[in-house]
Amino acid sequence: MRHFGNNDLYTYTVKRVVWERFPHLEVEYAFKNRDGTDLRPYVGRIREKLAELDGLAPTPAEIQKLRETGFLAEPFLEALAQFRLSADHIEVGERDGRFDLRIRGPWYQTIDLEVPVLQIVNEAYFEAKDTPEIRAEGDRRLTAKIERLLVVAREASETSGSFPFRLIEMGTRRAFSPDWHRHVLERLCSELPDVLLGTSNLAWGERLGLKLYGTFSHQGPMAMQTQVPIQRSQKAWFELWDDVYRGKLGIALSDTIGTPAFLRDFDLSLAKRFDGARQDSGDPFEWGETFIRHLQSLGIDPRTKTAVFSDSLDDAKAAELWRRFGKRVRPQFGIGTFLSNDLGPKPLSNVIKLVRVDGYPVCKLGDDPAKAQADDDEYLRYVRHLVTDVMPSA
Repeated sequence: MRHFGNNDLYTYTVKRVVWERFPHLEVEYAFKNRDGTDLRPYVGRIREKLAELDGLAPTPAEIQKLRETGFLAEPFLEALAQFRLSADHIEVGERDGRFDLRIRGPWYQTIDLEVPVLQIVNEAYFEAKDTPEIRAEGDRRLTAKIERLLVVAREASETSGSFPFRLIEMGTRRAFSPDWHRHVLERLCSELPDVLLGTSNLAWGERLGLKLYGTFSHQGPMAMQTQVPIQRSQKAWFELWDDVYRGKLGIALSDTIGTPAFLRDFDLSLAKRFDGARQDSGDPFEWGETFIRHLQSLGIDPRTKTAVFSDSLDDAKAAELWRRFGKRVRPQFGIGTFLSNDLGPKPLSNVIKLVRVDGYPVCKLGDDPAKAQADDDEYLRYVRHLVTDVMPSA
């Protein structure tokens, strides 16, 4: 059964900003497979599953769960309660001999599609591999992870002066299947109650009584590239976000146009207004050291701020990061694919990113060249030039 709320919280937090400030923007999203897997044989099945999204609406319980977060305005929730998903915005096929998927339409109407569409592509790809033997292997692996995570959490509780070891489940978009995702969360709730802070997933958060986590995605600062001069786009989004949420949801995503640009934008005023930052590409150890130095250069005690690590984490890397930073900054760990899709078959590395706003190109650079994405190579080169050659001297 499809659930409207099988989606990440940041979909709704960004959707509120779109509803209030950008109700007329038209956008285009593009799918990208980073590992080169040929998905063309699955086009028919993907189309069948995408049709199941058509007409999905939030349940009263899902709206109430969002209301209980305390940061989504009532007029927005009333509008969301009347909203329905439309699969008409999705086009699936082939382009230049490769699988191609596009989402086009008003930003307010299409923002909800990114995460469930990604999950459906995964579901279509893995359903032939969904056997009792595979699930048994997934449970074996999950048991081992839980045991290792308990060891790290115990170490943290026994280490003087350190922050606790806590994780957020963030595996919706690449889950093996929705029911496997729920199974994983049920086990985490039962066996790691003091380690699991919550989930990014609205549907399972509501049904399992978990706290919801998430702030904003790359598409927010990406879209601002068409609204203000590109050099100001990221900072303009941070300021807009703070204006809408007034100190709530204060974790700034740091890599939309690269960490050097983020550090330039994240000045003393913003660093005081935001609770911390999230790392989503590049070397997390290098990023952590850089973030701590930046806070110190602003005269801010890093221990008063949160560093969220969320790039391709497994329990071993999360433990290593906690050991490096657990006494120096408040660490949190967003773990996704390693929890929701680790059963033996290799997970896919799929993303859907905003590529155009009102017909104009936008891009994400990130701190890893492999994660850069745009639909216009010339524009991507131009933004790289601005970030590497112009902004540092500004």
